[in-house]
Amino acid sequence: LLIFSGYVACVFALGWQRLKPAPDWGIDKIALILGTALSVAVMEEIFFRGYFYGLCRGQLGRLRAVWINVLFFAAVHYIRPPQGNFSDGVNWSSGFRILNLALRSFAHPGELAGGFLVLMLVAWMLCWTVERTKNVYLAMGLHAGWIMILKFNFAWTQYAASLPLWMLGGGDLSQGTLTLVPLALEFAVLR
Repeated sequence: LLIFSGYVACVFALGWQRLKPAPDWGIDKIALILGTALSVAVMEEIFFRGYFYGLCRGQLGRLRAVWINVLFFAAVHYIRPPQGNFSDGVNWSSGFRILNLALRSFAHPGELAGGFLVLMLVAWMLCWTVERTKNVYLAMGLHAGWIMILKFNFAWTQYAASLPLWMLGGGDLSQGTLTLVPLALEFAVLR
């Protein structure tokens, strides 16, 4: 949490992000972010590292289980349906159109490197903590901390840089190759 807070402070100091003109500082927004971070982290870690990783590890061994978990976790989080209003209605082809839009980022190597790679490293670190501690509690805490920082950053800041999307992720701290720096520092501290 401290390392990513420092990363956010550096991003601000370099002028790559700034506060939104009217950020929502209300207690209800803060409670929503904290509740989301905690509930999502607990549910995802129980599934991804508790059940799915454990199942793969028992059947395929540790190394294959890690790779499958890393790729599956990254794919699930990287493939996002597009935001916005689909005013043309729902019909037989709606799912195909949304799937096409969700998979479009795989065609851009820069976005793929900046997003998928970061998510793979996150999943690998979470698998590593489960292997090291023999439980999912530390992974839950790390995951909740990352979600909390991401949600607060999204709620209160806006992107102000002209850096390429692959480099800083357009202000999304879960994207961009620069995010690998605080992740590497965090892993060094974990070790």
